[in-house]
Amino acid sequence: MIKAFGTAVTTVALLAATAAAQAGTLTMGGWLFGSGNAVSVSTPTYSGQAGGFKGNLSGMTDSRFNINPVEMYCVDLAESINISSGVSYSVKMAGEAGTTDFTLVSVASLFSSAVAARLTELVSYAEAVSTRVDTSGESTSLQLAIWNTLYDTDASLDNGTFKDTSSFRTYANTLLTASAGAAATKDLYVLRSVGNPGKQDQLIWVNKVPEPGTLALVALAACGLGAVRRRRRAG
Repeated sequence: MIKAFGTAVTTVALLAATAAAQAGTLTMGGWLFGSGNAVSVSTPTYSGQAGGFKGNLSGMTDSRFNINPVEMYCVDLAESINISSGVSYSVKMAGEAGTTDFTLVSVASLFSSAVAARLTELVSYAEAVSTRVDTSGESTSLQLAIWNTLYDTDASLDNGTFKDTSSFRTYANTLLTASAGAAATKDLYVLRSVGNPGKQDQLIWVNKVPEPGTLALVALAACGLGAVRRRRRAG
């Protein structure tokens, strides 16, 4: 019995070591569109640069998250992160063993259903047309819109508790208003740091995985189209 117990412990230790060794790597690449822009917000209070970041996420056990480049936006205002090109952080999926700089978790597991839904609408709308957010200024506006969704209950940077005095709030307000009710085409996740001191949590996304019923309908449609083509050739 003692030998069996020792073998079991060894097996568990090996499995844990393997899981830890499988941790992915987030390699930072700086600002998403070359630079951030100065904003001044409250509440919470923050004055400084804002905008999206870019990087490379690799080695994840879920291949959907091996993304190059990966786009990131700050979730919290209380912490900071080094975005210098080449700086790297370890990442694991939620539920995996080991200690890493970040754990990848769904927005639904961190925020209320209402906030998670609004974030999904906002990002899905912004990403639906490439020109909606493809400049440094527009990226700053999207960051403001994300913060407003997390820290306030309205859809404006001019009212409520979370406000901004920069010129970028105008387009941020447009994104907030226009995205309401937008189709959810993205699945959102947070690179969450739980260290002390922690690193600034980052919002990322991947293409939404269709529901099983939708996949079945697509497969049936494809089969039907193939049958029509075969009949045409036969005729």
